[in-house]
Amino acid sequence: MLQVILAEQKLLGPVVGPVAGGLIAQYVGWRWMFVLLAVVGAAVWLAIFFFLPETLRSRTGNGTRPSPHQQQPGAKKPGFNPLAPLAFLAVPAIAICVAAVAAIFGTFYPVTVEVPAAFSALYGFSSLAVGLAYLGLGLGFVAGSLAGGRAADRLLAAEMKRLGTANAKDVPTEIRVRSAAIGIVVFPVGVLLFGISLEFAWHPAAVIACMFVLAFGMTWTFSCTTTYLVDSYPGTAAGIVALNSLFRNPAAAAGSAVIAPLIAAARPAASFAVFASAVVVAGVALVPVVVYGPRWREEYRKKNDKSETATAPVH
Repeated sequence: MLQVILAEQKLLGPVVGPVAGGLIAQYVGWRWMFVLLAVVGAAVWLAIFFFLPETLRSRTGNGTRPSPHQQQPGAKKPGFNPLAPLAFLAVPAIAICVAAVAAIFGTFYPVTVEVPAAFSALYGFSSLAVGLAYLGLGLGFVAGSLAGGRAADRLLAAEMKRLGTANAKDVPTEIRVRSAAIGIVVFPVGVLLFGISLEFAWHPAAVIACMFVLAFGMTWTFSCTTTYLVDSYPGTAAGIVALNSLFRNPAAAAGSAVIAPLIAAARPAASFAVFASAVVVAGVALVPVVVYGPRWREEYRKKNDKSETATAPVH
């Protein structure tokens, strides 16, 4: 649940950003949005540079080792391999979850791209009104994150009771993937309804309601799968998050690039049905993670232990 609360901070962006952007675009001009982003980005970068402490484990360990600023002169710096996270793709559970998240993002971002065009063309919305329409997505993010986190915690508590243990570590972490079931069903349904609502020009409130539903399911699923990866493979969180970004961001870009020509050729309902189908396939692909995840984790642990033993210095 703590991860969910922390995630809420970044979910405020989709709520506040479109409204602020709509205000700026309508009353000042769209170019000023980039000026504001540049100023805010520079301020945040400076704050991180000067005030965020070093947390890289290879440098600071568990907090008992000195930070780089305290290390002795001439100390050897740890190596850096930007391609190292790709090795995680050899672990089936990680590869499946990364692919599922890529399908989710590749489906969600075409929705965000189509909102301004659809609301302007179908309903004559102004820039500010379009920004306000994004509140449907933003509120769906918040509700899905909170509901998904609480549902996952309840499912974990129920499994602990069934196993007769008070230690959450005794429960296989695949319980997190099981808790994503509701989100992985709600999300494609919301995407399909969104496409249908545009096809038949439903009332704007109904379209925004569809946006809420799909954002609710998307965030529920994403938070559960990401939590599973972080909890299942301790010590690899940074690499797994990087791997997730490596695949989900290009998928989001590809989906955003093809949605307009796809709608022009096949209309909104059929176009978003294609994307919804990709999410359904991703949901089915998560089933083996629930079934075989414990075995895959054990194989990964043994392989990792052998690797560390082979490279350990002899005293």
